[in-house]
Amino acid sequence: MTNPGGARTLGLIRIAFLVGVLAFGGIVWHLRRSGDTGYLVNPRSLRVAGQAVWGTMTLGTLALFLLAGRAKPERRGSLSVIAWALGEATAIYGGLFWLLLGDKQWYLYGVACLLLTYFIFPIRQTR
Repeated sequence: MTNPGGARTLGLIRIAFLVGVLAFGGIVWHLRRSGDTGYLVNPRSLRVAGQAVWGTMTLGTLALFLLAGRAKPERRGSLSVIAWALGEATAIYGGLFWLLLGDKQWYLYGVACLLLTYFIFPIRQTR
């Protein structure tokens, strides 16, 4: 991306994704710490949903990476935003898992996954 305005916009989108995920994590942390844990949920169903989220994210990110390699430079920004949203989905799922079952590891994995998409799909394209 050579357009400075477009690069600034993509930067703001990335910040918004990260701030939203971290704010959600802070809220979940506060709720868990305050003892608000009275959620009735089927852990097996939640795990199956998580597998669907992670599978979709993994396959989607791979497909977008392959598409971005052949896409026109002006289209790469849109593909990056979609990939970042897929990374965000894993963190949001992890936060929900943490809220409902008290296991924060999937939230941390999701945040790492979001940050990984930032490295795989940088704002300034080098390829």
